[in-house]
Amino acid sequence: MTRGRILVAVSAAVLLAAGLFGYFHWHSGADDGAIRFSGSVEATEVPVAFRIPGRVLERRVDEGESVSAGQVVARLDSRELERESGIRSAELAVANAALGELLAGPRRQEIGRAQGAFDGARARLRDLEAGSRPQEIEAASAGVALAEAEAMRQRKDYARAEALFGRGSISRQAYEA
Repeated sequence: MTRGRILVAVSAAVLLAAGLFGYFHWHSGADDGAIRFSGSVEATEVPVAFRIPGRVLERRVDEGESVSAGQVVARLDSRELERESGIRSAELAVANAALGELLAGPRRQEIGRAQGAFDGARARLRDLEAGSRPQEIEAASAGVALAEAEAMRQRKDYARAEALFGRGSISRQAYEA
């Protein structure tokens, strides 16, 4: 045999052996449905955002690290939110105090002051009617009307508070305040 024929025969034998090896290697065993390739895999980038704006105080993972769903990856500075929460809590307390005063209605002292102002205005009106000028009488009449209206409002507010207390809608403390 010549050297060329030996080379061709050896090459054919190597190719046949490689082909058989590949065939049996790929087709041996059960077919698990997996496709095997060699190479590198690129990860998917996922944008991360907070529900509220703020300054990042701490970053708990670095670029390229694996994370799982629900894992904390960063923490915001909460001082501004805490200040805002304090302001809103104070506003709520003021609103609750105003509501309590409205539900409590007028105090007996307020009704007494209004009744005193009414009685004083009526007395001044009588004095003026006894010998004053028409302008003074008109001004005093207006004062009496104003005092009567205020006294009436105070009596109605007191009656409303008394009815609310009677039904148990307001506390004794709110009623007596």
